[in-house]
Amino acid sequence: GLNLILASCLKGPAYSELTLPDKLFALFKLRQLSYGSDYPLEAVCEKCSHKNQITFQLSSMEVDYLEDSMDDVTTVFLPDSKKTAVVGVLRTKDEASMSEIKDVIHSLPKYVKSVEGITDQHVVSLFLEGTTVRDVGAVRTAIFSPPYGISQNSEYNCDKCMEKNNLLVSVNANFFSPS
Repeated sequence: GLNLILASCLKGPAYSELTLPDKLFALFKLRQLSYGSDYPLEAVCEKCSHKNQITFQLSSMEVDYLEDSMDDVTTVFLPDSKKTAVVGVLRTKDEASMSEIKDVIHSLPKYVKSVEGITDQHVVSLFLEGTTVRDVGAVRTAIFSPPYGISQNSEYNCDKCMEKNNLLVSVNANFFSPS
């Protein structure tokens, strides 16, 4: 399906080694190159519930690039335990093992390489089970929301009431249909 098409369009690192932000960037750029920058979306106003038909410009999406070469790990400070964890990078090859939210939760220890220098996966797993929700949230954010990639957040003004609304630009059923 889509992964095979995207993999055949890319040059460089193996598709399975792409980080998820890189995959998302490639997906939006493939859509833009295939059908142009116009991307039709429907958004409901948070204030008046009016359904807005929006033509979003994919070329206007902001991208946070890595400043240096990418490491396979990131260090994250855990706010409640005051410990430091080293977490791995989520890659395209990891997606298949996370089809449901329970899979994501159970896979966290797999991506935490160490906590305060302790690398024993059993000890790391026990730490994650016993620490606070905020600490686990910091780990989850470091793994699933790295500080680089394409921003899917935008804003629009409602056609009816002119209220400013937030818009999440996401892949929908019409993503690979011409505008």
